[in-house]
Amino acid sequence: MMFASQGNPPDQQDDVISAGYMKSAYPKAVRLLKEENIQLRRKALFTISELLTNGTSCVQLIEEGLIGVLSECLDCHDDIVQERAVNDLNMIVNIVGSKGCEHLLKVGATEKLFVLLSSSSENVRQATYDVLINACKRSSEVQDLLCAMEGMLEDLLLKIESMGLADSHKALGLIRACLAGQRHQGDVTRRLVRAEVLSLLVRIINTTVDASLLDAATQLVSLLCLEPGTKKDVINAGIVAILIPLLKNHVQVETKTAAVAALMHLSVDVSGKIECMKFGITRSLVEGLKVREDDEKFLVNCLQCISNIAENKDGRDHFQVLEQKLEMLTNHSYALIQHGAALALRSIRFKVVGE
Repeated sequence: MMFASQGNPPDQQDDVISAGYMKSAYPKAVRLLKEENIQLRRKALFTISELLTNGTSCVQLIEEGLIGVLSECLDCHDDIVQERAVNDLNMIVNIVGSKGCEHLLKVGATEKLFVLLSSSSENVRQATYDVLINACKRSSEVQDLLCAMEGMLEDLLLKIESMGLADSHKALGLIRACLAGQRHQGDVTRRLVRAEVLSLLVRIINTTVDASLLDAATQLVSLLCLEPGTKKDVINAGIVAILIPLLKNHVQVETKTAAVAALMHLSVDVSGKIECMKFGITRSLVEGLKVREDDEKFLVNCLQCISNIAENKDGRDHFQVLEQKLEMLTNHSYALIQHGAALALRSIRFKVVGE
């Protein structure tokens, strides 16, 4: 009876959103994003960020047309509105994955996001890189769209030297995200493997003192080496000479793994084998097999590289010192390392009939 005697709760103000009115909160939050008053739009975006932390609320907001309205917010002249709108889009992609990416493409938000990479606000640029990288990892359609933009990846890559450190790292990450698993990777890779692009990557790897930027550039080089039709261009650009020093123990494991993966792909080619031996890869790979046992991916790539180079007689002769170590690795607990060691062992023991 006590509760029955209480009156209805008072009406909310037009610009107030509270948990007690969730049914009306979603359309109201979306409506407030269209307000001319910048302060109201900022507050509405902050509120939506809170609502998006709940999966059910996220779905409800999408049904109310949130993604289209957030896309409109990207055109706003206010940096804070842009940054919060981009962050909200990233939250949506995180929660609903490829479905969220489909909505981004449908409302044309992806193209607007690319424009924001040139924003004067560092916070807006960083947030934009994050959402585009995230979307590329979750949607091949977003990858296709960005790769299909005429000169987009090439221009972004060529601007890296003029960017700040944070932007350079994110730009390389976005290019890698566009290429990784791309359905038409060969076509895109051939566009990127140009003399000026390769020279730029050589300069970055040679001159940077930042470990994260070095890793990002090496990871991209590794992707560029995957395409069979680009290997000779990469080799002629002098990439091998700068990758081999990265196999040394003081370099972080992720960077070493990317470097040896690139060398593994390049050493499939006859000229790649010769170039690798010319710049002393033998000693680096011998040292590489002495790394900690838990660096499994690095070891697998080293072993495959040894198998490739041992197809050359001089390569076989150089790797004879590894025979005992390779025999030990055939008993490794990791099956891929066992297999790689057995293949490498067979390669260095190969004898030509009549020799």
